[in-house]
Amino acid sequence: EGTFRYARARHASSVAALVAAPIFGLAGEFAIAPQNGWFNFFGFALVPWIVLGFRRALRRDARGAVLAAACIAWCTGLGGTYAVPMVALWCGLELVEALLRTGWARDSAGATSAVVMAVATASLGAGLAAVRLWPVIETLRDAPRVVGGSPGSEIPLLLRMLFLGTEPDGPSGQFFVGALAVPAALFALLRRRSVPLAAYGALWVWLAAGYAVTPSLFAASHALPVYGALRYPERYLILFGFVVSVLAARGITVARAFARASPRHRSLWRVVHAALLVAVALDVGPLTYQHFATAATRNLAAQPPS
Repeated sequence: EGTFRYARARHASSVAALVAAPIFGLAGEFAIAPQNGWFNFFGFALVPWIVLGFRRALRRDARGAVLAAACIAWCTGLGGTYAVPMVALWCGLELVEALLRTGWARDSAGATSAVVMAVATASLGAGLAAVRLWPVIETLRDAPRVVGGSPGSEIPLLLRMLFLGTEPDGPSGQFFVGALAVPAALFALLRRRSVPLAAYGALWVWLAAGYAVTPSLFAASHALPVYGALRYPERYLILFGFVVSVLAARGITVARAFARASPRHRSLWRVVHAALLVAVALDVGPLTYQHFATAATRNLAAQPPS
């Protein structure tokens, strides 16, 4: 639902958003996490709601600020040691995008309002989450998490994790979003409105590569408070999966717009639109299968008596 609403906020049609939203909702993280006992990673399901609320807040919608803050607190309460810092970066990108769109010199009042709402949302979220943040901060202070070695993955491996990772137990399956949505996601780039999202996706892949690329954005992020405790850069692929879902919705929408705007080639664009729509819908198949296959490997026996 959150992905659907965020895709609509990014100018996707209702049908396209409906078809593409399950790509993130069924992504590999949500199939693998229960098997590993990582129920706190379900906090990533709140990422679309947080960025949706933050995006609305930047447009002076106080309800958006409350939505984002409440979901930040909920995610923190689940133990979102990865989800919350990572979604904070997404919100930072949303703020930069809003300021570039508004233009400080052109509309200083609008830009100032966006900054004020961003600060208010972050403050409210931190306040609501304080009951959980306080012990987390104490724990990190008393026992800081040290990143050993130089974690990282080459770009081809990251792409394999995203689009070919059907191993229920392997690290690839944890970030699987399927390849059938890729054509629609790429088609979205034919319109300028999709460029910011594509830039978001490029940043998440760069971070996910960790120390395997030079320069390493992941290494640079370790200079920031909290981010130095994040040890597994590939988890940024979860955010990239969200980008793929929204871009796929945008791509279907763009194909429909081409069909309406080009009377001479309307039949061709209708075929393209239908093909993209069907491909994205079929992408749910392998994602659902991964959930089924992973669930079959779980040990649901009774807890040992001692």
